Amino acid sequence: MSRNRKHASFEPECDPPPFAKSAKVEGTKLTIKLNDGTTAVCSLKPYPGLRISPIRARKKVRVIGPGIAVGWPDLGYEMLVEHLLKKCMISKKPKTHRR
Repeated sequence: MSRNRKHASFEPECDPPPFAKSAKVEGTKLTIKLNDGTTAVCSLKPYPGLRISPIRARKKVRVIGPGIAVGWPDLGYEMLVEHLLKKCMISKKPKTHRR
């Protein structure tokens, strides 16, 4: 039995992924400001390597490269922004209306 199927390739149009402009840690929360004006707040609780690290080292978070990742140089720990955003609370920047 042979079936003749047509396979259509479908690629949804996607905006470029957001990039981190800045990052900071307060307690067990990581806040990332993105290039599109949104702010992402992530809990560090799911990441034991960060959760148990000294507070001083945890606060030394840096944006890596063009904003595709954040890292902690003192801890040798890096995470892709794309993966972090799947676990964060995202808040959109309020739009301002100009006249």
